[in-house]
Amino acid sequence: MAPARTVMHMGLATLALLLPSIGCVTSVGNLHRGDLWLRLRGGSGQGEAVQVQGVHASSLPYSLVKKQASVLEQVLSRVKPYNSSMKIGALRMIEYDEHWRDVLSMAIRPFDLMLHGVVNHQHINEGEGSLDVPVMMFCRLNNHTAKAIMQSFLRNQYTSYYLHLSGPHNPSRVHDIFKEFPEDALKATLSSCITLPIDFISLDDDMFELGLRDCYSNLHMCHKKGDYHDMVEQISEGLLNVLITCNLKPVIFAQKSMWAIRVAERLRAKINEQLGRHIYSFEPTKDGENPEIDETPRPILVIADRIVDFPIMLHHHCEYRPLIHDCLGIHVNTVAIPTKQEQSSNSTSPKHFFWPLSKEDNFWCKNLNDTIPNVVKDLQDRLSFDKDEEVDPESPLRAELKQAFRGRILDAHMKIVTNLAEEIEKRGLDDFYEVESKILSKPHAPNIDAIEDLLSGYKIQVPEEDRVKISCTANDRMRLFLILYMCCSLEDELLQELFKYVRAGGSDTSVFSHLLHLKKMDANLDFGRPKGMVAGILSASTERLSLAGTANVQSSLARMVRQLVIQLQDALQERMERGGAKGRGDEKLPSSVEAEISRNFVSFDPFHEMRICDALADVTHAMVFVNGGGNFVEMMDIRKALDQVGVSSCYGTTDMISPDQFLHQLAICGKAG
Repeated sequence: MAPARTVMHMGLATLALLLPSIGCVTSVGNLHRGDLWLRLRGGSGQGEAVQVQGVHASSLPYSLVKKQASVLEQVLSRVKPYNSSMKIGALRMIEYDEHWRDVLSMAIRPFDLMLHGVVNHQHINEGEGSLDVPVMMFCRLNNHTAKAIMQSFLRNQYTSYYLHLSGPHNPSRVHDIFKEFPEDALKATLSSCITLPIDFISLDDDMFELGLRDCYSNLHMCHKKGDYHDMVEQISEGLLNVLITCNLKPVIFAQKSMWAIRVAERLRAKINEQLGRHIYSFEPTKDGENPEIDETPRPILVIADRIVDFPIMLHHHCEYRPLIHDCLGIHVNTVAIPTKQEQSSNSTSPKHFFWPLSKEDNFWCKNLNDTIPNVVKDLQDRLSFDKDEEVDPESPLRAELKQAFRGRILDAHMKIVTNLAEEIEKRGLDDFYEVESKILSKPHAPNIDAIEDLLSGYKIQVPEEDRVKISCTANDRMRLFLILYMCCSLEDELLQELFKYVRAGGSDTSVFSHLLHLKKMDANLDFGRPKGMVAGILSASTERLSLAGTANVQSSLARMVRQLVIQLQDALQERMERGGAKGRGDEKLPSSVEAEISRNFVSFDPFHEMRICDALADVTHAMVFVNGGGNFVEMMDIRKALDQVGVSSCYGTTDMISPDQFLHQLAICGKAG
């Protein structure tokens, strides 16, 4: 692997050759948020799992996207024609709130909606006129959506209503919506009101989020108020939806931390409640009643808290997708690309256009986890040569349309790469990446001179007379300093000297108050109790925060899960050799393994209340879920770590967040005390 500095600088040098040619690429049209196409952005695609260069990811026995799409297609087929004489099937409308727009956009494509007779789809508050068709409404039930549903009923906007609500919700809330309507009218208009078990966002076949925005700060703020039950309820409900949709019956391993244990216990209770309502809820069935025979080994579900690894959430990265997420932002697989507007007061052109990062984009599939120089080189090759092999031979489009579509893809990525290059150059992100990577790989020997250069706003390793000023942000400085603070053992005086640059750069120092609060809440957290305060802000001690990853930024969570899997695999193999897997129920996992697992995890089988040794025959696939936010780098680290031991993985979190978003949440928690 090339040194960090070389990796980023190679990208800038190569990109300089491309910038003059940007004007000759086919222009991408302006895409507004209000466009029908953008409301449901085309889904994740139905292709095979993305093959990451250098990583051979094991195949999961299921696809999140396909499982969700299958449930949605069943739901769409239940809508009855409003006119039995019609021969083209049931035409219908779909309305959704912002959360369900994201859920639907990743699970089904607009074209597929048309095939199911959907004549239009829109936000739940956009409808004004009346249409002689039924409507399917998808929403989280709250005061806002309840009011919108009620107003639509009062206007008699549609012929019939099919409500699909996110759980959990209070039945009395549903009753309140319709209490004003006569029972006869309600029976004639309200065709169904059900809870759908697909309330999660499938970002890929093996990656999902629950769409619980700002979850980290909300969890800690709710705990401060003593009212955390609603957050735990939403997280556990989301996980239950994933298990039901994908027909999974996992053995659960909850990290020994506050939120992970609470979510796991609530999830166990919900599983038992669901089994009481329908015993085959988690089984694949042919007719909805009789289960199919499924000989796939049961998965493990690891539930962890964000506290397990802070640096991986703050580190500057050089891979394509993490860089886009950091510099431009990715929301539900869509990037907002800034446009160059004319400096005119009456300009009406949009500030951004939006590009879906989907499997239909073959450039994205190949490069999403590659380093920026390799991305630039591939882009240069594609712009310079007409690669016939890049045009899908199975596509029904004519050759000229294929070429036009390919041009739009390359133009979009040209604009993305150009914006990234500008950010790298302006903020000195190559230097931040290099310094932080060395801190994470060699925490006992940080380059203090380079750190001081960056914190004071200069490029590193440049002679004094040739120093180059950079426009790094206050967050860039704070992220570097936090990684240093968490990973390295430095003298108080040196830390305070470096912190002066952070404070002078305008960084929000409230984050340190939150770190103190975490330690006060749980003395077993793996970082040192601060012993001294300077100006009431920063503390220092010879014992530092140690929540860091290792060389190549492999996350602590990836290492922890990999170790768990290895322990289970070895113990189950030993048990099988002793004959325990053939019916000898008295055989247990070795006591040393049970002790090691119980030191880090609370484990149980929520389906049969069996011992772990009896519930697992083998470990072939794992779902790893993080309370409080995750990112793409952590997902890739977990995939790589488990692929090394022959285990496929699925990554989930409450919400996918960028480093700046995570830092902002830490500061919010710090200000709250």
